[in-house]
Amino acid sequence: YSLFTSLGYPDIAAQYCGFAVKPYLNNHDYSKAKEYMETYESMSGFFDEQGNIESSREAYYDLKAKYYASTGRKDSAYYYYRKELNDGSDFNNQNMAAKGLAQLFLQDGMFDSATVYALYSYDMNDSLYDRMTTRDVANTQGLYDYTRHQKIAQEEKERNEHLRNMIILLLSSMSLIIYFAMQAWWYFTSRSEERRVGKECRS
Repeated sequence: YSLFTSLGYPDIAAQYCGFAVKPYLNNHDYSKAKEYMETYESMSGFFDEQGNIESSREAYYDLKAKYYASTGRKDSAYYYYRKELNDGSDFNNQNMAAKGLAQLFLQDGMFDSATVYALYSYDMNDSLYDRMTTRDVANTQGLYDYTRHQKIAQEEKERNEHLRNMIILLLSSMSLIIYFAMQAWWYFTSRSEERRVGKECRS
């Protein structure tokens, strides 16, 4: 934060404040958490005029809801958990928001609502597990494909190397044949010339 502020980038400096909120919440230092939340919201550039964070960053609502729940402002905590549930479309947001709402309803003795959201969170965990399993299978398949393609590439490289060696051997052999042929031609030509000159001398 200090580095980017000193370099004249207050928006980027503020964006890093978002990473400090969770540790302060975990350490129950709510005044520091609030300080970083206010800087993050007012200067990061991630929020519109109504205080809505930009798409794909809705997990921040979970932190804000936890802050309000921990400081005794449950109405605001309910609001931000529901906002995360409605605005955050990915599985992590849905799961975190449902879990947070279930805990709040449980604290307030609203067991039916707590059960509804707890079951929803359970379903989200199942979905996450299924997605992770599918991803792991895809990664394994991808690793197999990569290994297979790597083996094919190695075999192709070896074939190309063998072909290259064969071509070099063939060219070398042809060069030797041409060399010896030229030597033989020169030898016989020289002998023929010598015999012709010898005949002329005898004549």
